[in-house]
This record gives sequence, structure tokens and C-alpha cells, in this order.
Amino acid sequence: MPGISSALALLVPVAFAAQPATDMNLTRAVWQGREAGSPNLPESGFGLWFHVMPAHANGVRTLALLASARVPGRYAEIYGGRLAGAVQVVAISADSGEVYHATADPPGAVPLADVMNADPGPSPKGVAKAVDAEVWFNVDLPAHLDLPRAGAYDVFLWLDELTSQAIRAAAGKSAAGPIPSGGAIDLRLGADRQLHGTATAQVLTGARHLTILALDFRSRRFGVRTLTPHTNRFEIDPNRLLAGSGKVYFLAAIGTALSKVVTVETAGGPK
Repeated sequence: MPGISSALALLVPVAFAAQPATDMNLTRAVWQGREAGSPNLPESGFGLWFHVMPAHANGVRTLALLASARVPGRYAEIYGGRLAGAVQVVAISADSGEVYHATADPPGAVPLADVMNADPGPSPKGVAKAVDAEVWFNVDLPAHLDLPRAGAYDVFLWLDELTSQAIRAAAGKSAAGPIPSGGAIDLRLGADRQLHGTATAQVLTGARHLTILALDFRSRRFGVRTLTPHTNRFEIDPNRLLAGSGKVYFLAAIGTALSKVVTVETAGGPK
């Protein structure tokens, strides 16, 4: 499998790592279903959860990302059986700030924008609406995101208004170093229609990159801008990052700190 080093190693926070007795043997780059190392869903509540663990694919060491999700029923009405394909798997290089991302859809899947129901109406008479929906999915992280041979990456999942927590996964010789934790980023849409952000001193300590990400709800287009955080405040024009045609989601990331998702309504297109 090109682009994956045989020296691949994993460093993740213990709270997120579920270590099996032996590494998983991966035969696909992306698939659905619950695995032995998949995160357990809590008794209640919505969210995205994942574990990253060592694995092998075609005799080469790699990293498996095993994910689970419970989301409000409206997500199921919008995405149907393609719920996993609406989730973005994101990895941001701690060294360069470059962003790698892919949906949890298998290669060759029909584009989600062509089959999603962007504005589901009321259920037919006598048919109750779904309260929630659950899904389990998995990816060969380096292969599916086409990650370079070595480096440290801040990894998280993103589905519209929802994100998982982020963790740092590292591969190769550049794996050494502390794993950042704590801190906070506040991102808001101002009256001037600009995105305004602030970050705590804790999250800025040692930070090399500030990443602003955008996701268009209807088209599923993805936008990214990487900045160098010189102060604890930043501002960006959302239309310059991603000019949407309806609803656009924005998110800020510094290391493993993520802001809450900000939803911006733009003129035209489904909301």
C-alpha cells in the first residue's frame, strides 16, 4: 500500500486507545459495522466517538480508526443509509498545518449531495419520526486520507453541527513529543457578518497553526484556511473561506482544541 511506512507507530492518549491483544488486519480502506475495538455508545446523548489503534494492511503497519455515532433522528431523515458518508474524517498535520480529510464513504459511492434529502418534510400520517440514529464505521486512516509516510496529526470527526473530540496520532520518527490537551477556542459570527475568534493562552502555548474549516451543508464542499496564531484573537470573512448557497458550518482548530461549530445562513439554496 503506497504512502504507508513499515515503521508506522501510534501515540494516542490512553483514554482514547483500546488496545487489542493483536493488531487488526485490515482488508478494506473503509467499511461499516461494529468491531471489537469500537467505542461503546453512552446510555444517552448525541455525539461522535472514535478509537485509533495499530493495524496491518497487506502486511504493512497502519492505523485503524474505529468510530461510532448517535445523532438526532433528523440526520437520518436527511442522509438515510448514507449517514456514515456524511461524516468527515479530518487529520491536521501538526508540523505543516496541512489538512487531510475524507468522508467515511467507500470509493465509488454516489456523491452524497445527489441523494441526500436536504429538506425532509413531515412524516406520512401514522408514521412516527425517528428519535435518533446510530452507526458504526471504520477507516484505514493513512490509506483513506492519503497521509504522508510520517508525522503527527490532530484527528477528529465532523458531522454538520457535531464534532468528536480531537486526539493526536503520530507515525514514524516524528512521533516524539508531548500531546497537547486542554484549552479552549471561542468562535462566533458577529453583527458585521465576520467570524470572530478568541483562544485561551493554554491552547496557544506552542501552537504553530490555527485552522479554520468550512463545510457547505447542501453541496458538501469543504473549505480550509490555515493561519499562524500571533495573538489570541482572530477574524475571518466566511464568504472568502467558502461561499455557500444556503447553510455553511464553520469550525476552528488549534492542536487538539476545537471550537463549537458556527452555522452561517447565506442567501439562496436550501437551508
